[in-house]
This record gives sequence, structure tokens and C-alpha cells, in this order.
Amino acid sequence: MCQQATEALDTLHTEITSNSSDGDVGDARAQAHVSALGELLEATAQKAPADLRAQLQAASMVFARAQRSQIRAHDRAAYALRTAARDIANTATGPDGSALAALTAALVWAVIVAGRWHEAKGHAQQSNAARQAVNHLQAAANSALAPTLTKLETRQPKEETLRTLASDVRAALPEQAARILSDPGWPALATVLADAEAGGHKPRQLLKEAAAQRELATARQPARVLLTRIQHTSRNPAPNPRAEAAPLRSTKTTGTQTQQTPPAPAPAPRAARIDQPHQRRR
Repeated sequence: MCQQATEALDTLHTEITSNSSDGDVGDARAQAHVSALGELLEATAQKAPADLRAQLQAASMVFARAQRSQIRAHDRAAYALRTAARDIANTATGPDGSALAALTAALVWAVIVAGRWHEAKGHAQQSNAARQAVNHLQAAANSALAPTLTKLETRQPKEETLRTLASDVRAALPEQAARILSDPGWPALATVLADAEAGGHKPRQLLKEAAAQRELATARQPARVLLTRIQHTSRNPAPNPRAEAAPLRSTKTTGTQTQQTPPAPAPAPRAARIDQPHQRRR
């Protein structure tokens, strides 16, 4: 549910910016995407835990003023946003935990993008409403992430692993590395990177992918931004070539007799867990 919503939000920046050069038709489509974003924000606010609901509802109410039009876009991006909104609205318990933290962080960026579009178009009232909504969303995102940060920081990797991961940050994101490594959220991000690496992912690749989804230059806490993105991405198991090749080794032939032997079980990638110890990279 949250993953679907977060993935739908990932496409919003591209959709809004790509429509900006298409004249009145592009503007109408961009406004329709902003309207779909408003629906997702409203649904999230309705189903959010009690400690986050007030900030999310305030963000939803303010952001309603950033919607100049109620045109409904009939394309894949708007449909994905509305489908995610309906799924959240119809669930019994609503989003929670780290998935909610990733969703609220994605909503922050989506509303920033919508506000920038309004500003570029000279929509002063709407861009101001978007800025106010961002403030409420950022407060909600910080609250949603706090329990996860606490757990991650209590089991940060050993010093040698931290140095290795810091080198990965400098190699993957040289322009933002200093800000990331001085961010108070760096120890928690390092834990997430170590967990992801234990699950078969490559830290540098994850960092580059996360930075491509949300530019970091304007992020006040870049380590936290990367953390929520990488936690979301690393939920999917990394490709395991040994597991894919195992069926090819399942038949052994000796002389004229062919004997079927079961394939040796390939080690599955380990899922990231809160209590998982980190092993030193060699």
C-alpha cells in the first residue's frame, strides 16, 4: 500500500516538469496531477496514526488551496496516485512504521515540486499554500521517522565499517558528501546501508539511485532523505545470480546414465532487520 503510493509519487516530478513545455494542454495536465496529489495527501491524513494526523490534516487543508483546477488527468501517473489514495482510504489500519516514514518523506518532495511549478507559472497564492503544506508535512515526516532513527542509531556499524561506508558516500555523491556525513542522521543512514549490503545490495548504487529520485542540494537533512529512500528501495531482494543459475546445475550425467539431483540451495539475500549484526566488508 505505502510502497505503491511512494512509487507513484516518484513519477510526479517527471510528469509535472515534462508537461510544463506543452502550453495550455501541459498546464492543464500538470494541474490535474497536483489535484491527484491532493487526493493522496487527504487519504494519508485520514488514515495516519493519531500522533501524525493533525499535521497531515493541516497539510491537506492548506494544500487544497494549491489546486487551481479539479481537472482529472486520465494518464498512468494520475491513475497511479488516485489508486494509491483509494487503497489507503479503504484500508482498516492505514500506513505505519518505516513505510509511513518513506511515504511522508515522498509527500514532502512531491509538494515541493508542485510548489515550484506554481511559482514558475506565477501562481503566488498556490505556491504559498504549497510552502505552508511542506512545513506541516516536514513536521509529520520527522515524527514518523523518529522511532526508526532511534532503533537504527542504537546499533550503528563498527568504526571500520563506518569509514568504508563514508568512502562509498564520497564516491557516489561527491558534491553532497560533506553535508551527508556531517548530518546528525548519518549514523542511522550508515546502519541502513550496512543492512542493505548484507542483503546483497551495493551501497554506492543505492546512494546514486536515491539521489536521482530527490535532489539533495535543497534538503535540510540529506542523510534522512537518503535513509527513507534507501529503506524503501532495499525492501526488494537484490538479484541473486547463483540462485538463477542453480537450475542449470540440477542435472548430472555419468556415462550413459542421467541422474537427477536437486540443486544446491543458493544463499538467499538476507532481509534487513532491526537486530541484524553487521559484518565487515573485505
